[in-house]
Amino acid sequence: MGFSFMLLLSNILLTAWLSTAKGEEKTCSPPYIPNGVYAPHRIIHRTDDEIRYECKYGFYPTNGSTVSKCTLTGWIPVPRCTCKLHLRL
Repeated sequence: MGFSFMLLLSNILLTAWLSTAKGEEKTCSPPYIPNGVYAPHRIIHRTDDEIRYECKYGFYPTNGSTVSKCTLTGWIPVPRCTCKLHLRL
């Protein structure tokens, strides 16, 4: 598994590098954030564009950050909202 993963990763990075070298601009689609909203709304986001998002009531940002950046490999960190659990004893 380790070799296959490294081969896949190197292929993805090489493809991204070649696309950039050819002058092809890498873009990100608008993120899909279940139970969250984001801004700015665009049809296409370019590399290094940032979005800010917030989670709906009862949810929180999974990774602790509310900012995500469009990169050659997609949104980093992935914008995600997780349900807050309320335990009653």
